[in-house]
Amino acid sequence: MKVRCPARAGLFVDAGAGGRPEGLFAKLSLCDELELTALRSDSVELEVESEEPLPSGSANSVLRAAAEFRKAFKVGRGVRIKLVKRIPLRSGLAGADSDAGAVLRGLASLFGLPGRGRVCGPLMRLAKKLGPAVPFFVQPASLCRVDGDRFTPVLPGGSIPYLVVAFPGFRLSSEEALREPPEPVEPVGLTRNSHLDKLIRSLEEGLSLSRWEDLLFNRWEGSGSAEAARVGQVRRILARVGLRGVRTAGVGPSAFGFAASHAEGERVLRTLREYPWKVFLTCCGG
Repeated sequence: MKVRCPARAGLFVDAGAGGRPEGLFAKLSLCDELELTALRSDSVELEVESEEPLPSGSANSVLRAAAEFRKAFKVGRGVRIKLVKRIPLRSGLAGADSDAGAVLRGLASLFGLPGRGRVCGPLMRLAKKLGPAVPFFVQPASLCRVDGDRFTPVLPGGSIPYLVVAFPGFRLSSEEALREPPEPVEPVGLTRNSHLDKLIRSLEEGLSLSRWEDLLFNRWEGSGSAEAARVGQVRRILARVGLRGVRTAGVGPSAFGFAASHAEGERVLRTLREYPWKVFLTCCGG
């Protein structure tokens, strides 16, 4: 069976308990892909298609998720996993967490437990054990408000414009980004919660980008770190080539902006070829 592993972008990113990101997040059509095959033996085999080497052993999110799943649910059979890696490593697009969540959903469906891949307490508890962002990829909503351990689906009243996502190439792990919490930055004119509420209402009502692009927010943009400054340069370039609502995708180092149309997104991709970046035209929806 095949399972898609979508990248994630934060439309509104704030710091919750322990400094962990929360707010409004979207699964993107930029995806890794898993192919899972049950084995008669009890081994776990991993084949990887990737432009760059992945961590091995317990540092590999796919292998760790498979091992923890088999241990938690006492699965005696093994599995062969093929991972096609398209989301850049340590790009701030949550690729490793998405891969882990996809393993849990896929194995639950493949072996018929628990809930055959649907959201259930045991699967979510295991996802949380694997990492704070992994439960987001176990729950089914493509656009979701994250508040601690609560996930509230958001259903847009219209289509969300295409995004151009740019990964400039320098790496920043979540652990490094969260080591020093950013200084509080309040959205202009509103408290953060009311700002987020207004953004969600605008999306649910299907309002045009011009009505909600100024509501997008990312607290990590105000961290004052050298990495945040470098991502700020990327954002300025994205805005200069015509993208709107430009923001950092998570805690860094990727950034995104919205294009008026698919053709406009393609034009931006061609323009950005002069930079040594990885650039993707994608959309919300996973």
